[in-house]
Amino acid sequence: MLAPASLLLFIALGDTHFKWTAAVRSEVRARSPYVGEPVTTKAVPDLEIAPTLAGLLESGRLQGEFAYSPSFRVRDPNTQARLDQSHRVAVGLRERSERRFRPYLTGTFSYGVTDTYSIATQAGQGGLAPVPVDIGVIPQAAIVRDIQGDVTGGADVRLTARTTLGLLLGWSRGGGADVESRVVLPLQTVIRAEARVSQTLTPRDTWGFAARFRSAVFSNSNEARTFEAVGNYRRQLWESTALELQAGAAAAYGRPNVDAPEKLVGLPLLGATLSHTSRWGQVPVNVYVGGLLTPFIDRFVGTVYERLEGFAGGSWTLREGWVAQLRAGISRALDKGFSQGFNTGYGEVAVGYERVRWWRVDFIGRGSRVESISSLEDATVSVPAFQWAVGLSVTFRGEGAL
Repeated sequence: MLAPASLLLFIALGDTHFKWTAAVRSEVRARSPYVGEPVTTKAVPDLEIAPTLAGLLESGRLQGEFAYSPSFRVRDPNTQARLDQSHRVAVGLRERSERRFRPYLTGTFSYGVTDTYSIATQAGQGGLAPVPVDIGVIPQAAIVRDIQGDVTGGADVRLTARTTLGLLLGWSRGGGADVESRVVLPLQTVIRAEARVSQTLTPRDTWGFAARFRSAVFSNSNEARTFEAVGNYRRQLWESTALELQAGAAAAYGRPNVDAPEKLVGLPLLGATLSHTSRWGQVPVNVYVGGLLTPFIDRFVGTVYERLEGFAGGSWTLREGWVAQLRAGISRALDKGFSQGFNTGYGEVAVGYERVRWWRVDFIGRGSRVESISSLEDATVSVPAFQWAVGLSVTFRGEGAL
């Protein structure tokens, strides 16, 4: 409903400008096999074709966006080839003027066949890293039928020349689209709300405060809720180096594991990130390192627990269109009233080449390790699982305006 209503609104206002972008990415990759796959080799080949069509509508103070991104994957073509596909639609409407009150509304919907490894390595729900990664807890790497829907509304309010207020309210529902998929990926309904204020104290100093609420109800009868109150402070130490700190408290309600009763506990929330931008000869270099202690709602098992994360990464813009990126991190579930028993780690390296805007080549390699720790009578059992993938892709892109 959001996309047709936005289009009619723009047509009625007149003086509409339209920009479009079309792209297609073709990727070949090798990966570790998933649970239940009828393969005997240690490396499984995949082929993926992913076109994208996006548009931007502007009229006066309003700006509307839409994007359609299907994906078609041929898995294991050498033995038992099968075609998996997924589709994602995103729309948005926002105020782009310099007025004090700027509302926005966004919506996304996706459906298709994917794998838990891809879900777990998407951008996560927290952390101070410029590109946060959420490995989560992956009970087993498996192929699932996934459905997701999200509606988010909010506003950015300029209170004074140096102070801004942000408001957000969102609803989402998603997870396994069938009974088999929900065994690995439970269906969850999430309500989230956030209010945040930030103020520029000096050209080098910024502080802020945020209050966040998140409620998740899962199809496996689990429920998890968190409320966070956190303050943050950012200091530009030098021209190319910045330090960001955050501290606060959180209340978490839910199950520490699937067999335990629900409980309410208070948890600390701490974080720090150090980022640096410089030049190594003629090469721009951006690096960051940080850590985060925060409550975490795990969508794979429907539980909530406190998690300690560490992350680091960097990017290098090389000569003649070459770009390199590297990021890695670890996480550990802590026994602060919610004892989960999962330790995770990830690493990713990517190299891209883009000499002209209409085509690009990328190589990416990633891996993750999940260690599940459980107690059986007097013995502690540790079950590690490692997943990896390497891929080479070519992207062709076109754009224009009307």
